[in-house]
Amino acid sequence: MLKDSGSGSLSKSKTHSSSNKRISSKDKRILKQIYFAEESYLTSSTSEGKINGDVKRRCKQIIKAIYLDEPETLRSYIDSGRRPLHIKEIQRRILEAIELNSLECLKVLCETYEMRPISRKKNADIELFYQWYGLASWPLNERPKETALHVLPSKSNSEKAMKVLDECGSKFVTDFLDVEDSHGSTPLLRAIKCNNIAVVKWLLRKKPNVNNINKRNVHDESPIYVAALNDHVNVIKEILETYSKPEELRSNLLEIMKNIDGELNINGHSILYPASLSGKSEVLNLIMKEKLWEDFLKQEKQFKTIDRNKWQEFFCNVCAAGCKDLAKIILLDDPDLVRGSNGEMSPLMRAVEANQQEIVQLFFDNIQDEDFLNVIKSCDKLNRNVFHYAVKNSKVLKDLLDKFRELSKDYEEDYGAINGMDNDDNTPIKLAALENLEESFEMLLNYATSEEDLFSANLIHTLKSKVLKKRLRSWKENDADAVATLLNGEHEKHQPFLEAAKAGNEDLIKFFLEQNANPLQVTHDRGETALHLVVLSGNLNVLKYLLKKKEFLEMINSTDEENISCAGYATQIGHAEILRFLHKKGAKMKSDKKTGRLNILDSAYGYFKWCENSIEELIAICTPQELKELFEDSYFGADHIMSKLIEEIPNVAKKIFDQCIYKKLEFTYSHRSPGEIKARKRVLYNFYPFKRKKRDGKLEAIKSMVDFKRDSLLDHSLVVQFLNQKMNSPSIRKWFILNFLLYVMFLLTLTTYGVIQRHDVHNLKSPEMIVLSFFILTICAFHFIKEILQIVINQTNYMHDFENYIEWVMYTCAVIYVVPVGNTKADAQIACGATALFLGWINFSLFLKRFSLLGIYIIAAKRVFLTVCKVLPLVLLFVLAFSLSLSLLMPLDEGFNNMPISLLTTFVMMTGELDYRDTFLASGPLHFLQKILLVLFILMISITIMNLLTGLAVGDANEIMERSKEEKRIHKAKLVMTMESSLHNFFLIPRPNEIDDCEVDSLADEEMQPSWWLRQWKKFYDDEVDEPAVKPMANEEKNDYGKQFDELSEKIEKTNELVKQMLEKIPPGGKGRRRNLAV
Repeated sequence: MLKDSGSGSLSKSKTHSSSNKRISSKDKRILKQIYFAEESYLTSSTSEGKINGDVKRRCKQIIKAIYLDEPETLRSYIDSGRRPLHIKEIQRRILEAIELNSLECLKVLCETYEMRPISRKKNADIELFYQWYGLASWPLNERPKETALHVLPSKSNSEKAMKVLDECGSKFVTDFLDVEDSHGSTPLLRAIKCNNIAVVKWLLRKKPNVNNINKRNVHDESPIYVAALNDHVNVIKEILETYSKPEELRSNLLEIMKNIDGELNINGHSILYPASLSGKSEVLNLIMKEKLWEDFLKQEKQFKTIDRNKWQEFFCNVCAAGCKDLAKIILLDDPDLVRGSNGEMSPLMRAVEANQQEIVQLFFDNIQDEDFLNVIKSCDKLNRNVFHYAVKNSKVLKDLLDKFRELSKDYEEDYGAINGMDNDDNTPIKLAALENLEESFEMLLNYATSEEDLFSANLIHTLKSKVLKKRLRSWKENDADAVATLLNGEHEKHQPFLEAAKAGNEDLIKFFLEQNANPLQVTHDRGETALHLVVLSGNLNVLKYLLKKKEFLEMINSTDEENISCAGYATQIGHAEILRFLHKKGAKMKSDKKTGRLNILDSAYGYFKWCENSIEELIAICTPQELKELFEDSYFGADHIMSKLIEEIPNVAKKIFDQCIYKKLEFTYSHRSPGEIKARKRVLYNFYPFKRKKRDGKLEAIKSMVDFKRDSLLDHSLVVQFLNQKMNSPSIRKWFILNFLLYVMFLLTLTTYGVIQRHDVHNLKSPEMIVLSFFILTICAFHFIKEILQIVINQTNYMHDFENYIEWVMYTCAVIYVVPVGNTKADAQIACGATALFLGWINFSLFLKRFSLLGIYIIAAKRVFLTVCKVLPLVLLFVLAFSLSLSLLMPLDEGFNNMPISLLTTFVMMTGELDYRDTFLASGPLHFLQKILLVLFILMISITIMNLLTGLAVGDANEIMERSKEEKRIHKAKLVMTMESSLHNFFLIPRPNEIDDCEVDSLADEEMQPSWWLRQWKKFYDDEVDEPAVKPMANEEKNDYGKQFDELSEKIEKTNELVKQMLEKIPPGGKGRRRNLAV
């Protein structure tokens, strides 16, 4: 329903013109929504969901007149119809008029209702309606169906509407006064829930049925219960006045109030119970004032014997509500209630928490001193006592503390209650500090059992510095030794100086140092110094302050019990600025065997995800040589540390790789032309990121790049050069060549054996064939042993490589094919031989992808093949369709006489081999369906599908080539890892040497003249290295580098020309001079 203008939802304009005048845009928008709601109602009210056009137009005009509050227009539409409005329709329109604040139209509708007779038989003419307007967010099935009187209390102009109803709608009000909505709520209950006292009084003056005062709805709410629960004292007072006479009516009301739960037995609560739950005392005070409490309290007292916990709960509620008179009566009747029960909050706790000072005073006056002291000391299930709940109410706390001091006899034992700790380790003084309740804190401060408790970790973090300073100075005057013990960090519980450092509180740190706090103290549990804790706080200013002092600067490399320095802490938690400052101040980054200090990379191990910033800062502040030494110093080994960095923060790993590459430009004399000066570029690659602590054959950093698909790192110049150097190492090269030659010999021997067997060139039992068989079996045995050893060594990684399965099937089929030796081969052996040869050559082609020269093209072909395979299922559907059709139309043709042959023939035709004459014309004239199918086949398969496959295969050649390069690098990395692992685990095979660094010289090949064999190996297996980045320290010179190189090259060429000219001028006899000049 539309809310009135005061409710802030849909509302109509303040002024409305007649229907003949212009309607505002706002009203048009709202009317559109109202029309939609009207149609929805009309549709739902018809059995078939169809609406008569005239009825629809009339209803729209009526609701428009109501919205615009045009009574004459409304009256004309009510009277102009062929038949008058039904009584139920009038009820709905009255509800809409109240909802839309249309008071003039409400008069017309009430007058119309007064003139219509209503049948009271089973309320046949009483109808409930949904609110339709402005409630889109409230699902229809959750809304109650209501009458106009239910809507009335929620309207801001309800008083004006009541006047209209009094003047013109008395019959309507009488008819609907006690009608419940679909949820069982009466208009009176709705008015009480809306706290509209004017409507409540108006409805009560109409004297609704007294039994409905406590009639419960589906939510277990009744008018009197809700009024008491919300402490609506005016409503209760109005109810009492309304039903005060006659006496019988008053008796019925009091009986309802006595058993407000609506139960017929004695186990129900009285009105006192919901009134006490409100947390306020006005309704309870009214009942006490009217002297109605005796019967009601008697009803509650039944729980003393039936369920004492409920009786205890009721008394606690009364104390929290603050009804002193009722609480006093109950307390005097049952003094044991003050103690509480079952770990629940006691009545005194409830009163204190609710700041009911009068109730607290009532306990003071009516409880014996010894009992009261026990009540104060008692705790609830949270282990809190009354002082925990009193900290928020300073006046109540003061009264309690004064009373407690008056009653206490044993200071140490009794005062422990004031400083008691709850289950969350909170004392009353700590709660006061946390809530910043200064007045309560000052009061509790005087009752602290020990001064040192004020300097506990929790209070150091919460109290204001001025409070702690004041208390420490006061305590120092009384007990200087105790203060010294505390400030030296020797107290068993509290170390305020270290806690101030942990909080990064510079003010307190300065104060404690002024008070002679020991700067060398460490925490009891982890052995952390003040510098460690300041680093944890992240406060750089405090760290700068401390390191200005000599004593702290000397302990900059001190470690905790886990041998981690403060620089290790900064690295571990990612404080880059702090790490930079510590490095500047001389903090050591490497480990120290004498002190046991850990390398800072080892300190951050396991936290790399969170310390990206600090490691980036470490790269920036360290020279390349320092960074190398730091990695080599790691306990876990540089290779393992790099593998974790690659896994968790690859961007940082790339920056480390960048630091490992240097460029140098040198000028040297040529070895070939005496006196000629040549410029040579040297690129130095430091491979320390791959240096292993244990030589177990595992390349962990490379493995992480492969496993986590760090393609950009595999493409890095350092990694490419490292893999090149690994492949060029003599051990790997020899082991690779050995495997390659054995495989080639196996493949050629098997091929030769197959060709001879196929053409019957030799008898299979001839010596030549037996030798071939023996050779094949020997190589298969060697490979079986090698594969088994690889399974043992590599385990899971071996199982994930599909090529290994190919090799197992290939060698197994080769053995079956060759053995046993006989004159003829069985069909199964022939099939195994064909499989072995096929897989052998396919595997050989896949093997070639590891070569730099050929690999990229083989991988590209593989990717194209996989792309075609993805769309092949769709293509097969088309092939199946044509195959089935042609096999039915051409059953005599050899290519279509059975289903498998038909599928194969159609598939071959797809490639362009139609054999039009032999296939379609040889058997006579074509059927018209054959012609149609042939044309469709050419268009759909030969042209469309084949072009689609071609487009998909080579659609993005550049992307395919790039991805192929990446895959080739992965295969090369896997090959290096496999070879390295094999050489370290196979006995009798020399292990490859570690590669520390590598220098690439632009003139090296020219001067050193490597062997033809080595040049060919590099040609096949070395990947091209992109021009490496100059180390970051040379970035400023990067832009001028090319220009400088060109200028220097020109000068060198000119110098060389001058030298040649001088040599030519020297006479033949001056060889000695020529030699000296050349030198």
